[in-house]
Amino acid sequence: MADSMVASERSAGKAPTSQAAADSATANAALGMAIGSVAMASSALDASTGPADENATASETASPAATDMSSVKTAADPTVGAPTANAPSMTAPLVGVPLVSGGFFPKSAEANRLHKDTMFRDLFGSPERKANALELYNALNGTDYDDPDALELTTLGDVIYLNVKNDVSFLLGSEQVLWEHQASPNPNMPLRGLLYFARLYSAHVEKEELNLYGERLLELPTPRYVVFYNGPKDRPDRHVLRLSDSFAGTGGSIDVACEVVNINWGHNPEIAERSPTLEGYSYFVERVRVYNSVEGATLSEAVGGAMDDCIATGRLVEYLTQKRAEVFDMFMTEFDEERQRRLDRRDGFEDGMQQGLAQGLERGIEQGLERGLTNSIASLMSKTGATAEEAMELLSIPQDERARYAELVARARG
Repeated sequence: MADSMVASERSAGKAPTSQAAADSATANAALGMAIGSVAMASSALDASTGPADENATASETASPAATDMSSVKTAADPTVGAPTANAPSMTAPLVGVPLVSGGFFPKSAEANRLHKDTMFRDLFGSPERKANALELYNALNGTDYDDPDALELTTLGDVIYLNVKNDVSFLLGSEQVLWEHQASPNPNMPLRGLLYFARLYSAHVEKEELNLYGERLLELPTPRYVVFYNGPKDRPDRHVLRLSDSFAGTGGSIDVACEVVNINWGHNPEIAERSPTLEGYSYFVERVRVYNSVEGATLSEAVGGAMDDCIATGRLVEYLTQKRAEVFDMFMTEFDEERQRRLDRRDGFEDGMQQGLAQGLERGIEQGLERGLTNSIASLMSKTGATAEEAMELLSIPQDERARYAELVARARG
């Protein structure tokens, strides 16, 4: 699961040649122990998925209704209301208000980090939209697969993290593909990938009734791991994260690499050009951000305006027309859940602060008493010529603390 995850070759490998029986049995046993160990470790992992954006705020609860954005649009575009035959490229101008360069928006944007994940899963991970996943796979890899039925979804549900699913995974040819969507940078994605792939391979072994402890070397699908980043922080178009970067030492026995692809509007236009669905999704999220954090619209107004702009410019027309209410629900429900998580984190932080202040006060008193007694012992020794032991006896220092105070006095006088 190392550099092969980001290799450019996409051809299926040949079946492995025959190995010595003992070597094959050892390799299969190691695979079985690795899958079991990682699966056990995954159950103990914390529910956190990344750093929280404490600046995000909430101001409303919305209903899924069509929204008039005329009050927040500042630059009318002649294309609004006249859908085009083909979706424009990512270099085309945005409707309504100017593009915020580089996909960077203020941290205080009401449209927070997590509300986009469900829509991404729905667009690319639903059984009825396998064609979208195939389209994006071809765009990423320069391939030309044309049969969506050749793609077998293997997406896991409610695993590893409470209420957090892996976004999209599927088998295609000889590859096990895993896609994750992130709205905040997360350097721990290789570790999450390791845990996800362990579950996926475990499910594959069970489904195919493979013998982990037999003498024949098992052939497994080649892992391909991509993280799609769509958050407000400015990130490169593409970069690679590695599990080995987390290791305390060097020379580890395993590694996991994942390629992080920036899908914010204006990034990686060559991918968007080959995947109109991804291009439409990126445009939609950009419009929500512009209306919400630049123009000051409420989140429901921003979502409604973004849907109107997409439909007017020929993007995701069928999807948004058929699922307008669901798209509202995806955004608003997860936004409310994230707000509650943020409030819980704030309460926990305040509790921790109070506990820390109490502990700090207690420790401060202890240190003050300790310093005062040390000075008193030293003063007695200087004024009366008493030994340290005699001075501590006069001050009624407990016997079990005298060695410590003798050392403190020696430091103070030395």
